Amino acid sequence: MLLLIIPFISILVDKSYHKIKDGLFISTPFTYINAAASALYISKAEDVNSLENEDYKHIFNDCYSFISKNKWLLSSEERMSNADDYKHFHRNLGKICNLTLHERGTAYFLNKNNTIVEARYYTEQAAKAMFPLLVKNNFKEWICLFYSNLIYGFKLPILFIFVLFAMLFSAFKAIKVSNKNVYIILFLSALILSNALVVAFASHSIMRYLFYNYSLFFLILVSIFKYINHVREN
Repeated sequence: MLLLIIPFISILVDKSYHKIKDGLFISTPFTYINAAASALYISKAEDVNSLENEDYKHIFNDCYSFISKNKWLLSSEERMSNADDYKHFHRNLGKICNLTLHERGTAYFLNKNNTIVEARYYTEQAAKAMFPLLVKNNFKEWICLFYSNLIYGFKLPILFIFVLFAMLFSAFKAIKVSNKNVYIILFLSALILSNALVVAFASHSIMRYLFYNYSLFFLILVSIFKYINHVREN
């Protein structure tokens, strides 16, 4: 029960902080601005027709034109593989997210006589509205990008398969036997995968988001060897 309450308390504290600091009862922005970068990367000019809000249409058209001119789009050139498409996105995510969507969206709403806090909040709302529509319209391209992002975080596909197998195997064993090493393997592998999935969804796979994953690989291996020794002894 406590685990269910903690996220709500965190959200309430976050919103209360911004109410005191900025006068608006809102969560810290930039969640969807980060996630929308991948959606903008795989977008097409005609996706603007899926947006109903005129402000959001203007922001999309402005951002799309800027990204297209700078050749930061998936469609800007033909590449050899999905991995190459991801590496292009990986190099340019900051430019798409910060230099384009965040700065140009904020500037647009500032020109409509909003405060800086309101402009950033409205830009976040624009990103929130655009993200699902762009993903829906270009789902095949987005899921390929997401998968490449996920695998890039593990460096090698075999490591992803290893962690996934460790989680599934330990989950199966945890149902049948009571062993602390099995529980440790399950917890650590689930932690690695959940973090990798969140990072791949919301941003791109860079060290500061995934650094602890690599240390947990070692702990999983230690726990596996301990479990094997336990089985042999019994």
